[in-house]
Amino acid sequence: MVAVPIICPHYPDITVRGSKNTFATGVEYVTSLTTSGSRNTLSSPRKVSSGGSPMRWNIADYRPGGSQSVNAGTNYHEILASSCLGGIWSVNAKNIPSGVVYVPCAIQISGSKSTINATIVAEGSIKLNGSGIIFGRGLPGVPAFLTAAIGENALRVDGSDIQIRGTVQALGGHARITGAKGIYRCGIIAKTIEISGAKNSVVVDDACSSQ
Repeated sequence: MVAVPIICPHYPDITVRGSKNTFATGVEYVTSLTTSGSRNTLSSPRKVSSGGSPMRWNIADYRPGGSQSVNAGTNYHEILASSCLGGIWSVNAKNIPSGVVYVPCAIQISGSKSTINATIVAEGSIKLNGSGIIFGRGLPGVPAFLTAAIGENALRVDGSDIQIRGTVQALGGHARITGAKGIYRCGIIAKTIEISGAKNSVVVDDACSSQ
């Protein structure tokens, strides 16, 4: 199964602002697709009926004792609730362990020039702020960010030269990406999606397939 690059499967809107942003394989939306700026490339944008979705992941499978936590074995890392100060686990990117990282609260990641071979699964919102960060395990069919958060800023990425290797999923919330020269491999799935900046690209290819 392969996720399309950028999709709001049950919900209305996608917004793209800026210049030279590229969505190489497809865009699907329900109510509206809004673009502003210059030289943005959206391949085959398509208005669809509400319902259905590409491959998606169940947060419950990644909770302690869930099927994905068991499959990960020693590569499963549960962050303790006591590490969530004010409901947020704040962490430097270089200190995130490899594998599957389950966060029982929101997570705020900062840093620069780091490679993190992890899937982050958070019960709260996910915020990544930095530059020169490569994130995700880069394995076929393996997501990079999953959040159970709902509403505004369920998932937010701010910065430049950020590469996300795996699908970004915020089924109940707003995904917001701001910055330049970001590469988002294997798609973005969210209630609403907003991308602002320049020279960002969303790409899906055979390396995203789990089969």
